Amino acid sequence: MLLFLPCYLLLSVVAWGQEVRMVQVIDAEMGTPMVAVHVLGEGYHGHTDAEGYYRIPPELAEELALTFTFVGYVPQTFTVAELGAMEPAVINLRFSSEALSELVVEQQAPIYTRSTVGEMLSSDALQLSLGSSLGESLAEVKGVTLLSNGTSGGRPVIHGLHGHRILIINNGIRQEGQQWGHDHAPEIDLSAAGAVSVLKGAEAVRYGADALGGAIVVEQPPLPYEEGPVSGSLTALYASNGRAGAMGGLLEGGIGKSGTWAWRAQWSGLSAGDHATARYLLNNTGERQTNLSLAIGNRGDKYSSDLYYSLVHNKSGVFRGAQLGNEGLLQERLELGRPIDVDPFSRHIDYPYHQVVHHLVRLKALYDLNTHHRLSLQVAYQHDQRKEFQIRRANRSHMPNLSLTLDNLQGNLGWEGRLGKDWDSQVGLHGSYTNNYNEAGTGVVPMIPNYVQASAGLFMIQKYHRERWGMEAGVRLDHLYLNASGIDMYSNSYGGDRRLSNITYTLGGYFQPLDALQIKSQLGTAWRAPHVSELYSEGVDHAAGIYLRGDEEFGSERATKWITSATYSSEELTVSLEGYLQWIANYIYQEPTGQYKTVVSGAYPLFQYKQVPATLHGMDAEVTWRPRRWLEYKAQSGMLWAAEQATGRYLPFIPPFHFSQSLRVSLPFWEETSVALRHDYVAEQKRFDPETDLVDSAPPAYQLQGVEGSTRFQLTGHRTLSLHIAIHNLLNREYKEYTNRARYYSHSAGRDVRLTVKYHF
Repeated sequence: MLLFLPCYLLLSVVAWGQEVRMVQVIDAEMGTPMVAVHVLGEGYHGHTDAEGYYRIPPELAEELALTFTFVGYVPQTFTVAELGAMEPAVINLRFSSEALSELVVEQQAPIYTRSTVGEMLSSDALQLSLGSSLGESLAEVKGVTLLSNGTSGGRPVIHGLHGHRILIINNGIRQEGQQWGHDHAPEIDLSAAGAVSVLKGAEAVRYGADALGGAIVVEQPPLPYEEGPVSGSLTALYASNGRAGAMGGLLEGGIGKSGTWAWRAQWSGLSAGDHATARYLLNNTGERQTNLSLAIGNRGDKYSSDLYYSLVHNKSGVFRGAQLGNEGLLQERLELGRPIDVDPFSRHIDYPYHQVVHHLVRLKALYDLNTHHRLSLQVAYQHDQRKEFQIRRANRSHMPNLSLTLDNLQGNLGWEGRLGKDWDSQVGLHGSYTNNYNEAGTGVVPMIPNYVQASAGLFMIQKYHRERWGMEAGVRLDHLYLNASGIDMYSNSYGGDRRLSNITYTLGGYFQPLDALQIKSQLGTAWRAPHVSELYSEGVDHAAGIYLRGDEEFGSERATKWITSATYSSEELTVSLEGYLQWIANYIYQEPTGQYKTVVSGAYPLFQYKQVPATLHGMDAEVTWRPRRWLEYKAQSGMLWAAEQATGRYLPFIPPFHFSQSLRVSLPFWEETSVALRHDYVAEQKRFDPETDLVDSAPPAYQLQGVEGSTRFQLTGHRTLSLHIAIHNLLNREYKEYTNRARYYSHSAGRDVRLTVKYHF
């Protein structure tokens, strides 16, 4: 806090007495801020921000009428003068009695119910997501951290769980791909998203197997059915670390005068070279991305449908520092903890590198039986191809040593309705079929076998709501069939069939004793079958620099999670506390054996998958204080304990204690302009077991500073120009992140200056 005091005093003098007029839009029933509410006036269009606030532009005439509107809610209209005179400055929007409350909201906002513990990625973060992975963008959310394997990519971690324990729903469809490796980041382009929700309970009933730690729900923005000219945006990014350049564009509009057809087209691309730590380059860590999405929709009085397609193409270099020739060099490098020889900067991506292409096609249809009942149908196809190239002898480096192709077909059929004034019901049926196979002729024994997986699930959810309290209960039945077939290095066949059935349930409730205070609690069970990589892996994970071996005797993971949150929210202060406790039977993780495995490409430490009963519990807290309309202080912290139930041994790669704070000032003499300072502290992981790691100690604690600023210019008509600059690791500190698998061989990223320019028309 002392770090921010001089800036606080200076900016207080500059901005004293120059208030920015704001109003906050609240869901009248749930008491939560509403994001992206449209504010419409004659020749004007605005929206609320990530916390439901709408800043009144000073150039608007006092007599101008502004309408606050959101799909499924009763619109409200006020003049600019009336908004400025409001005390308190709060607008309460209520559900329309002519609309299906949660059903309509599901298409426009996070997939929340009043009993769900979770939160949404801010709209500001989404606008700045160009060039960032899903995990990097979500790391700002309370209770979410990042598990990475270098300077790019990374996987989101919710309450210490990641990978196949976090279910990702991409536009209503379970994301399927090669996500079993620590460097296998989800193939999702967030720059095309309209809303991203992080649900932190065990969400197996609503979404099925694998949601032990929670679910991440990515939704596209609603299509613009209203008649009007074509609109869109152009975005450009430059990042100094890696000398990265990125561009993105969006076009959308309605078709015809009836307002029944709409379309959208979006694309983005990224090119980056070698990233750098504070003192040296990380050679061959460049990246190339190409993303595309297309959507077209049709709606009538009782029905709506849309067709969506997306392409994600990524090529990323693999840091050579983990590719060592023999066991002696490997042990020497682990002791040194950094590369010895560093080449000059290059944008070229050489061997080794990874390449991923992911296609998604989804068709969705909704039909309203009447004002209280709706049917929904979704079918989708995903095609995912991953190739990994290494330095190989006899000029065979151009041949992938790992080439996997995944085809997935899935469908959802659902009914939602209101049974009486206070009762809402939901019934759904889900089916999925996956075929994952290795390309023949690579000359390398596949690390995982070919496999076919089919699953089906049936669920029911019942909700009861009153003005101040409510409850939700649900149950789900899942059945899964898995057939794996492979041939090992000795030409022996392995694999076989597995059939698994599970029942999961959830029970949640909320209580609002005061207008400003809301309490939520959720208890749920979840499960997942062991992935084929955990059962049968036998080979080198080149990105992690380890030799990995599975265990085909593993059983399914089964978890019970209890999470409770309390949120106090007023115009000046918002305080949120979350506590959780989770028991997991048959928890699977990787553990070093202390042995080394030598193959053609070099020597690697041997890791073995292990399965134990585990317990995880922790707390997260967030405080936002707004003593003035132009001033905001925000602090966030989290603590997590994770250990084996029987022995008390700490589990590996669990995030340590962290604390972050920021001070943001909105400059009232320059509309839509703000400056922010940030400070992050990450403690040394004291809950560390050397037997579960390659080295005998965790990295020391570190602190990072950052600064950012943004502004927006209102051009003619609806056109705007936005500028944002951010400097991460401002003082260029050299540090290692405990949850970064590359820390054995290098430090984390150094200073990064990022400039984003967005033109909206």
